[in-house]
Amino acid sequence: MQTVRDYAALSAQISRQFRPGVLANRTLGAEELRQEIARGTLLAHAWEGGLFLLRRRPTHFILHYYLTDLSAQPGQALPPDTVVELPLHPRRPDKAADYFASLGFSGILRRVRLARPVLGVPEEEAHGTDVSPEPLLQLLHAQFDARTGCLPLPDELVDDLSAGRVLTHGTDALLRFSFDRTAEIRQLAVSPALRGQGLARSLVARFNRITADRRALVWTGAENQAALHVYQAEGFAPDGWQSLVMTNQQENHG
Repeated sequence: MQTVRDYAALSAQISRQFRPGVLANRTLGAEELRQEIARGTLLAHAWEGGLFLLRRRPTHFILHYYLTDLSAQPGQALPPDTVVELPLHPRRPDKAADYFASLGFSGILRRVRLARPVLGVPEEEAHGTDVSPEPLLQLLHAQFDARTGCLPLPDELVDDLSAGRVLTHGTDALLRFSFDRTAEIRQLAVSPALRGQGLARSLVARFNRITADRRALVWTGAENQAALHVYQAEGFAPDGWQSLVMTNQQENHG
């Protein structure tokens, strides 16, 4: 794996992967790629069968892939504690799961996607907050597995707080989201001591008021009944998409 230093060269490399039949998971936007390159946390490996991009995190690596020939082995082992999320199309089988199983990966979590339609005119604007990021990061890390929670780095959370992409109830509950042509809930967390008081639904309802003029999405664990109940009560419904999270680390991290 080589650390990526040049955005233009990487962008050209990614463009070459897009051809009929390519298998890929979530693509990284230009700004995300530039941020990872600036941090020195982005690695790449290209071979005749595709391209791997790895984002280095304190406890693991996050893999983004472009597979153009499943018969061609990458020729280089992925580092231990690599995590990859495979999108599962509702009407098209994805062969990537078998491919990664052949590389020593196994499934650890299945997610479902829920969607909410456009509701109308936003009733509330997103505003930045001066809530300290440290206790919010602690809350996220206490509630989510670092490997599967898509948790923000400290600088990412600071940027999101400043831009109004984090809704909070003090430091005991938060909803973090992205806001583009489609809005997407990234994390929803409530301190165990305050659960059952309606805080999760209150945050989702506020998110709906802010993002009413666009479609909204959220991914959550297929077995997370509490989260599914909250989202469906606030107008979200499964849209058929699922995903499978796999890792090459066999040890159970909890």
